[in-house]
Amino acid sequence: MKSLFEFRRPISVLKRSSHACSGDENNVKPVKFRQKPYRNFIALWLNVPAVWSAVKSQSGDFVARTPNPAGISGLVRKRGSGLECGQEPKRFTALDAADGDCFYPPGTERRRSNPTRPLRRAHSETQSSILKVAGKCSAILLFLSTFSVVLFSLTSWSDAADDLPNIVLILGDDMGIDSVSALNGKMGLSTPHLDRLVKEGMSFMDAHSTSGVCSPTRYSVLTGRYHWRSRLKRGIVGKWERPLIKEARLTLPEILKQQGYSATMIGKWHLGWNWPKKGGGVTEKLAEIDFTLPITGGPNDHGFDEYFGDDVPNWPPYAWRENERLIGTINSTMKAGTFVGVNTGPAVTDWDFEAVLHEYGKRCSGFIRENKSSEKPWFLYFPMPSPHTPIAPHASFKGRSGVSPYADFLIQSDWAVGEVLKALDDTGQQGETLVIFTTDNGTSPKADFNELEEHGVRLREHWRGWKADAYEGGHRVPFIVRWPGKVTAGTRSREIISLTDITATLAEVVGFKLPEDCAEDSVSLMPLLKGKGGVKTLHEAVINHSVSGLFAVRRGKWKALFCRGSGGWSPPREAEALKLGLPSIQLYNLDKDPKETVNLYEEYPDVVQDLSRILKKYVLNGRSTPGPRQSNHKGAIWWRGLPWQADEAVILPGSEGK
Repeated sequence: MKSLFEFRRPISVLKRSSHACSGDENNVKPVKFRQKPYRNFIALWLNVPAVWSAVKSQSGDFVARTPNPAGISGLVRKRGSGLECGQEPKRFTALDAADGDCFYPPGTERRRSNPTRPLRRAHSETQSSILKVAGKCSAILLFLSTFSVVLFSLTSWSDAADDLPNIVLILGDDMGIDSVSALNGKMGLSTPHLDRLVKEGMSFMDAHSTSGVCSPTRYSVLTGRYHWRSRLKRGIVGKWERPLIKEARLTLPEILKQQGYSATMIGKWHLGWNWPKKGGGVTEKLAEIDFTLPITGGPNDHGFDEYFGDDVPNWPPYAWRENERLIGTINSTMKAGTFVGVNTGPAVTDWDFEAVLHEYGKRCSGFIRENKSSEKPWFLYFPMPSPHTPIAPHASFKGRSGVSPYADFLIQSDWAVGEVLKALDDTGQQGETLVIFTTDNGTSPKADFNELEEHGVRLREHWRGWKADAYEGGHRVPFIVRWPGKVTAGTRSREIISLTDITATLAEVVGFKLPEDCAEDSVSLMPLLKGKGGVKTLHEAVINHSVSGLFAVRRGKWKALFCRGSGGWSPPREAEALKLGLPSIQLYNLDKDPKETVNLYEEYPDVVQDLSRILKKYVLNGRSTPGPRQSNHKGAIWWRGLPWQADEAVILPGSEGK
């Protein structure tokens, strides 16, 4: 039986998180009160003696030491708002405790902030009497307020906890918005499971990944922050590169875990690792890596309780991973070109590319079924490996489309989404689960657009460009939210949003107040999801970024690209555009010119100047949302790719949060 004292959150937020701070330093475990509200009553009642004892001692005040969960990764964040486990000793009064500081059970150590300093006993008898009476009154008031809260908990708290939805976040890989048949009438293929989500949820028709490529967007999804604020100013995280997310940065799964969720990831990581070095330490050199040792810095170190995947499907090492360990023995070498996009490198024997997506789909389904009776709400992050290379459809999907292996793989990707939905249906959890489907960037040219279009399959019907580009085809992605009873089915939004917004949205869903140095570029979509009329534009502007590190800024109908060509892989690339003498700035009216064909930068220089000013402000302030200025990586306020000179990067006094 779990201890009734296993708290790790302030009592003031028990209503929404349903767990609090633990008094046990060596065994910090969340207690979920979704179906057993009587535990709230008992646990709170047993805290009264501690409070009373504290009030009686030291003239009505005391010092509580928050427990330090040494060696317990991810259970309690090192930082954030409010009093958290692991902080330094803090002196507070009994009345302060009623306002939301952690309570601890009888026997928890209490000490003075300066134990070498003698207690002050210089009060007069009258003062002492007054203090004693005041202390007792404080305790009585605290007792009464606690009792009132307990009564409220018996009727409301369990309901509030039950209102916390399970959350599924599915992130497709290299799949633009035209790859969903319900959103593209000329697609030429059918995606019935994604179409079902469209029918049952809200589709955002102007949603954007932060980058035209993979790992930058994954960073933004998990942090609510533009990736170019990190060290990653262009390109992607390399094969043997160190982690991109800093240890101290609060992530989406860590936010959800603070509110009582379990967090599981099944799929592609691609955000770097601490590769263990033979003989000790870490390395970024393949020859020095010891694959038999734990590989840290991944999902488990950034909030996920459980992880299963193969990291990047077309990069070595080719092996399954479970948490921090590779499964199997690295004893062979994969040859480059085994499938489209496959790189050479270490592998386990008989690694099967065609089994990867199939295994993910089955594991996600199994996870949902296994958690049917879970008392804790759960979060499942499913970053799919498809339809990214290697283009390797399972045997059961080969030839399914009658078009090409890529089309088969796209159909299988839709099937994987269907496995998640079917598991929710079969277990009766669909009504209490919030599902988000989106993708990391636009469709890759590895799809072979010409071959597809010869068979009537059009995946670039509405937008110019493709993966890696600053053009719309590089970053306009599907974004679908289904939440039965909360989000009106079959609705569409034209609001311009970013994948950074996932963090603030889910934080609001679970009742978590974001710290000032977290999710600096994230805005909650809840006003839109709730269908509130008259909602103001959520973003002043949204920033997009190409693989080569070049920027685009979107505000309303206007889009400025600070590059000569695509900024990515579609023609004209930057070198070609330079030879053609194309201008270094492009401006398009997407309302009239969605395919970005008529450059209006000379006709509307004031619009270009305004969009450039916004980008500069966002860079210098370290955030695009209101709040105090934050720092970019190493305090950088200029780097190559920004459309102004280094000496123009000057922070103006009083510009914070504007």
